[in-house]
Amino acid sequence: MRRWRDELRAGRAALQATFRSDADTPRLLRAHARLVDRVLAAAWRAQGGSRDIALIAIGGYGRGQLFPHSDVDVLILLARPLDDDTAPAIERLVGTLWDVGIEAGHSVRTLAECEAEMSADVTVRTSLLEHRLIDGSRALLAKFVRVLASTMDVRAFYEAKMLEQQQRHLKYHDAAYNLEPNIKESPGGLRDLQTVIWIARAAGFGHSWRELARAELMTVDEARQLARQESLHHWLHGWLLLHIPLSLALILLGAIHAVMALRFAS
Repeated sequence: MRRWRDELRAGRAALQATFRSDADTPRLLRAHARLVDRVLAAAWRAQGGSRDIALIAIGGYGRGQLFPHSDVDVLILLARPLDDDTAPAIERLVGTLWDVGIEAGHSVRTLAECEAEMSADVTVRTSLLEHRLIDGSRALLAKFVRVLASTMDVRAFYEAKMLEQQQRHLKYHDAAYNLEPNIKESPGGLRDLQTVIWIARAAGFGHSWRELARAELMTVDEARQLARQESLHHWLHGWLLLHIPLSLALILLGAIHAVMALRFAS
């Protein structure tokens, strides 16, 4: 355990030093995700992780974008319902991750449970839409991908995400005037950009602004503007989190993000 804790601390310190000399946010996020991948996979194997289980990164971590201080969202996918042999290994894994410094948000599900949860909750389907195998069964991951695709109702997903966005806009409409505006949920902000990509991904149009422009769903100039907006938010987020105390960084991010959101929405 100490070895993994030291590896994580040293790796994060090296990433911070590199970012300070060359503020390449995409590289920081990818490298941080890979670092956590290595520690998580090693910890899983040390707990005697079963070969018929798939350890899957989901959400932002599943995209391969992991900001400093972000939660590490992991799906522990089971081939069969949890039993007395598997449960202790999973419990040890989760405890180990917290001890070494990985704040893991984990879920333990079978394929059938994933399907049921996705059908009941669009936020679960959204998080599972972006996924990567960290360790374990590739065959089980392939089955998961097929279930995800076969149960995707694109129209229903679109309508659910639009309703979710409308409700979020009503809640955060006056974000620019709040003392602590939300750094993700403000109208015109990062969550709105992510919503476009999630819907496009669900419909099979692409995973990036460039791919959407190639599919003629937006102009090349519009894709570039959106990419710049997204990149600027990522850079500010990364820079502030690595240069000043976390509590102050979150307040500043909120104020900056509210201004950016108003500019984008206009």
